[in-house]
Amino acid sequence: MAIIDEDHQATSQKALSRSKALPSTNTNSKIGFPLFSDRASSLDVATTNEGAINQWDDYFFAGLYRRQDGAFVSYDKEAITAILTSSMLITGNTVGASMMILPDTASDPGMALSIGIFFAIYLVNLLSGYLISEVAILQHESNGKSAPSSFKDIADEVTFPGGFKGGMVTSAVSLILNWCVLSFSLMRAGEMLPSSSTEFISNLSSSGGLFNDTPSATAALFALFLTALVSTQSTANLSKIASGAVTLMFLSFGSLLFPGLMNMQNDVVTTLLTEGKNADWCSAVGSAGPIFVSTLVYQNIIPTVTKLLGFDRFKSRAAITIGSGMPLIMYVAWCFAVLGGGVVSGHDAGISSMIFEAFAVSSVGGSSIAGVMSLAEEFESLLNSNGANEDDGNGVTEMTLSVEHDPKEDTMSLPSVLLGVVPPLAAGIMFSKGDDFSAALEIAGSYASPLLYGILPVMLAWQYYKERGANIPGGIMGIAAVGISSAVFIGQNLSASLGSII
Repeated sequence: MAIIDEDHQATSQKALSRSKALPSTNTNSKIGFPLFSDRASSLDVATTNEGAINQWDDYFFAGLYRRQDGAFVSYDKEAITAILTSSMLITGNTVGASMMILPDTASDPGMALSIGIFFAIYLVNLLSGYLISEVAILQHESNGKSAPSSFKDIADEVTFPGGFKGGMVTSAVSLILNWCVLSFSLMRAGEMLPSSSTEFISNLSSSGGLFNDTPSATAALFALFLTALVSTQSTANLSKIASGAVTLMFLSFGSLLFPGLMNMQNDVVTTLLTEGKNADWCSAVGSAGPIFVSTLVYQNIIPTVTKLLGFDRFKSRAAITIGSGMPLIMYVAWCFAVLGGGVVSGHDAGISSMIFEAFAVSSVGGSSIAGVMSLAEEFESLLNSNGANEDDGNGVTEMTLSVEHDPKEDTMSLPSVLLGVVPPLAAGIMFSKGDDFSAALEIAGSYASPLLYGILPVMLAWQYYKERGANIPGGIMGIAAVGISSAVFIGQNLSASLGSII
């Protein structure tokens, strides 16, 4: 027994000595490391019958263990389930119709450079998501049950020059961002109709003179359908429809991706090393970057996910890491399959064409419904906030525009839906010139997304870091990385835009 005790003691001493070499997890540290575990101020050696738990597992994944008196008992299945469910929510919120144009976009800089761009954007977005989640948790710790659960409410703690609240800026930029994404989706829908079904729409576009081409007419009909759907169905029904579309999108995507990867005409190495269409890599990165940014944005849902996970730091950061990483893997694999010749699209490509059409329709439909709902809710809030009776100071009460929202029906008002649909449809018809209007995604990715999910989270995190000494993920280095990269990205795109005009 003495020998066994000595061996066990030696094992524990070695584990403790290794733990001293690891970074401290003191929650009072402003460095904010580690990114996952904040369970203890020092690493405890959790022992089982088999000895000490691997220190790195204990360090990064302590939130998945159930402990009793410091000893390992079992894995926390509820925590694992909650993390995976929230991760899928983030993934579903990220993947949309814009994925369809990624292979063509990636062919410009080439696959190798595109992977580098994707990964760099993923890392910046990951830090941004951590910052937003941490601010939501800090507000919850300060305000308790009254803590806001939307990004707009969280941003109200920032005041811009001129007295503008962060929530006002967030609302304005969010409207522009969602308009751009919806405009792309509408015009993309205009290109998806099979040729055998275009005779009626072709006659509509040629005889009425209202639309210049068939895709614009198809987009207008799709917008009319969305308007009728969102303005007549309850939020619960719309959520079910959108969830069904997302489910179909993932099923059809998997049915295309895996056979496509197996049937690639070019192997992975050849596809990876194939030079891009654009020999100027700076220009190629400048053109592909904004679209890649638009497709990887998910931060708008982070406050909701953080709240669903009980404002738990470990669970929130784990869900953000996994949920935002899945689209990255999907996008890279999709680009490999298409550029490698494994996926064939077109209306005459047999069963693969049917699957591709199902993927296209479900991705555009699901993202469009979600986009219209988001815009309509924003305008519903704005119109209702301006709908109160106002006294002009002379005892005369004036009625401003108001939209009644029946909580029993729980449907969006027609004016709110029209304000969400008409502007992006008009912009798409006017500026797309019959194309899929990927320029809308470039605008969103060049300016709106970096400002909303780059600059603004940095301002929020810096306020808590500087004024309250809060523990921010990555500390000053993390804040600087997100802020500088976002500012440089916006400046580079602004310079390129001005250069093309001048």
